[in-house]
Amino acid sequence: MFLIMNLFSRIKFIELQQISDYSVELIIRGALWKIQITNNNHLKPLCVHVDEESHDELEKLQKMINSESLLEDYIIYRRHDKYYLKWK
Repeated sequence: MFLIMNLFSRIKFIELQQISDYSVELIIRGALWKIQITNNNHLKPLCVHVDEESHDELEKLQKMINSESLLEDYIIYRRHDKYYLKWK
């Protein structure tokens, strides 16, 4: 993920596949951290594809984003097997 974000700094959308060993929280935290340190203003929506049967972690993700001040003005939601995160 970091290599792609480094190589394509003007990327506008990224969809990530959850690897079973990694949590959705870890994937989103890493992506937002990378966006912050590189000051990538082009990438706005982020999509993480998860297993359909995985637990809904929406509240946990919101708490993580807020407590670590990763984003201020954002929307996060889940549709079927994907988490979508959009911000201004």
